Amino acid sequence: RYAEAEPVLKKAIQLDSTEVIPLTNLGFAYLNARRFADAEPVLKKAIALDSTYANSCKHLGMVYFKTNRPEEARQNLLKAIVLDPDYWQAMLCMAYLLTAEGKTEEAIGYVEQAIGKGATMEQLEKDEDLAPLRATPEWKELMKKHFPDQVKD
Repeated sequence: RYAEAEPVLKKAIQLDSTEVIPLTNLGFAYLNARRFADAEPVLKKAIALDSTYANSCKHLGMVYFKTNRPEEARQNLLKAIVLDPDYWQAMLCMAYLLTAEGKTEEAIGYVEQAIGKGATMEQLEKDEDLAPLRATPEWKELMKKHFPDQVKD
């Protein structure tokens, strides 16, 4: 319900324009609504306010991924992982990027790291951006390795 969230988040930003979380959440709402041109400046502003907040970097990385700017995406996604080494969602975003670049082995490596940080099989199976990777034999092997009781042959 991103359309409903937008005015609430804008009001929160109006009340305190120095708070990074409402800005980041507004950028995330725009990202999920596929309003990339709106998301980018909001997330850049959030990063300018607090360059150590991993969520802003990850979300901006996804804006860049979705708008076919892989190098900018990589920089922001890797920064998010450096800022928060347990940020498995950012690791999955790196897997999306690497899969799009045809780097299946590296992508699987990031998915494996995400599993190690808490990503579940259910989450991985639902993730639309992982669909191309799920079609690979490497994916099937990874799932058997980490979720042997849940994988059906």
